[in-house]
Amino acid sequence: MSNNENENKGRTFTLTESKADLVLGVFFLVFSLVLLFAIIPSQVMDVGKGFPNPRSFPNFCGYAMLVLSICMLYQSYRKRGKQGGETVTFTSRGIKMSLLALAVLIVSVVLLQFLPYIPVTIALLAGMMLLLGQRNKFVIAGVSVILPILVYVFFTYGLKLVLP
Repeated sequence: MSNNENENKGRTFTLTESKADLVLGVFFLVFSLVLLFAIIPSQVMDVGKGFPNPRSFPNFCGYAMLVLSICMLYQSYRKRGKQGGETVTFTSRGIKMSLLALAVLIVSVVLLQFLPYIPVTIALLAGMMLLLGQRNKFVIAGVSVILPILVYVFFTYGLKLVLP
């Protein structure tokens, strides 16, 4: 590899696939527990026994994440110690892009406190698609406009849930 390629690549570190699964499994397990027992109860109103409850979909997502993180931990356990396993390489640029995507999501959540769902989600999707490398303007415009409207209609009229 030439010096120029090394400079463009940035710093890298490598984990075995079982260690990467373990780290991600623990992260998502902790996040799903925080989501289920701290975030949802403090941020989503409980209206009692009626269906659909505003907590139904967030709870479904939290429990799905919990089950999938446990599956990932089990997968990590099964792969542990196997010779010739695959490795996962993390670059500093990839980590920076992940943190930037997380920052964009946090800003959009904050903006939802002050602005309606559809414009915030249109901006979020367009920004994330650009960040992830999509350059086709028709795809960006189509997905970022049509998808939030479909989600809004589904939740508002199908599930009878009020979006911000």
